[in-house]
Amino acid sequence: MHTGIGCVGIVRFASEKQKQRYLPKMAAGEWIGSFALTEPEAGSDAGALATKAERKGDQYVINGRKIFITNAPKAHHFFLFARTDKGISTFIVDADAPGLSIGQVFDTTGHRGSSVAEVILEDCRVPAEALVGEEGKGFDYAKRCLAEGRTTLAARCVGAAQKAMELALAYGAERRTFGQPLADHQVLSFRLAQMSVRTEASRLVVYRSAWMLDQGLPAIRESSTAKFMAAESAWQTVDDALQIFGGNGYIRAEYMIERIWRDLRVARVYDGSSEVQQIVIAHQLRKGDVETSWA
Repeated sequence: MHTGIGCVGIVRFASEKQKQRYLPKMAAGEWIGSFALTEPEAGSDAGALATKAERKGDQYVINGRKIFITNAPKAHHFFLFARTDKGISTFIVDADAPGLSIGQVFDTTGHRGSSVAEVILEDCRVPAEALVGEEGKGFDYAKRCLAEGRTTLAARCVGAAQKAMELALAYGAERRTFGQPLADHQVLSFRLAQMSVRTEASRLVVYRSAWMLDQGLPAIRESSTAKFMAAESAWQTVDDALQIFGGNGYIRAEYMIERIWRDLRVARVYDGSSEVQQIVIAHQLRKGDVETSWA
């Protein structure tokens, strides 16, 4: 989160002054960044954003509530989205800004090292220079950040699937049932082959999305394709790997596969659920975004 969408919006859209203030300390790990978009009634539907920012003199006054914000309890600042007179706009809001507080910290099933919490804004005052780019351009900025974030998350899904397959292979060679290694049973050898196929296919789709972003292309359909395919495929692979471990895989902290299984499940939900990725893909197809150029 910190090195992904916590930073990318500042890199892509912030002023030079904002970059100089935040990025060096973020790169050094002195300041932790966060991305504050999701709200109780505006999760996957970012267009329903209700948080408001009103310009008053040389300040903006922000009111609203964000939810499921990663790094919130430890963040130095938030790349935050709020509705202004000109539409959705973006601000860099420091955690110590007057009127900003951290609400409930959620006890999640996985990602135990990454805190997720509410961010509450009650007449939160920030200087006018906290605005990123232009008023009303925030939704465009969010889409670019999410395209990069979804590609990065898809890459992590590929890594999780790869590791799960390697763990299943090692355990399958070590564990013996009915007089032979577990992996020699045809039903499980086929399952391992399917893990490999899914993981390799996902890897190539992720590479395509990353390549397009490197060329400066929007990669909206491609990043959603990568996130959807990699998350769904990885979940199937990780769940299959845990099945190979049997009861041992379900014991807390006994084998690594248990942690990967807990951590990976949310990949089908955050940064836009798998259902939302399909909506995005279908919308792009209807707009004529059908083929990808590799030229």
